[in-house]
Amino acid sequence: MITALNDKVIVQEMKKEKSTGGLIIPDSVQAPQSYGIVQSIGDKVTAPIEEGQVLIFHNSGGMAMVVEGKVLRCLMEGEIYGIVTSEDILSGLTLCEVKQADLDNLDKALKEQQPANAASRIVRV
Repeated sequence: MITALNDKVIVQEMKKEKSTGGLIIPDSVQAPQSYGIVQSIGDKVTAPIEEGQVLIFHNSGGMAMVVEGKVLRCLMEGEIYGIVTSEDILSGLTLCEVKQADLDNLDKALKEQQPANAASRIVRV
């Protein structure tokens, strides 16, 4: 898929669908943190991070991208807050994926907001 370089870590984003009490959390409620499962680790990362672990980071950290329908985020090592080990947190997380129709609609909406000569902001890999 994509290999992280240097001090970068690539994670597939996860979203929290339920609170610890079992309530469903709507998309309009946004926590300051995000979660992601490690897909690739750069060779200069010194933190004890392994593929498959779930990390917590600020929701505006790194660079987001969509690859093969998966929402990935490329983080610098310093943007990672920690490794999630709590089963309560892990059990409420699901992987983020995007359907092609959603991407097409987003691309169309962005083009309508930009001048005619501006490039699209969606990068498809």
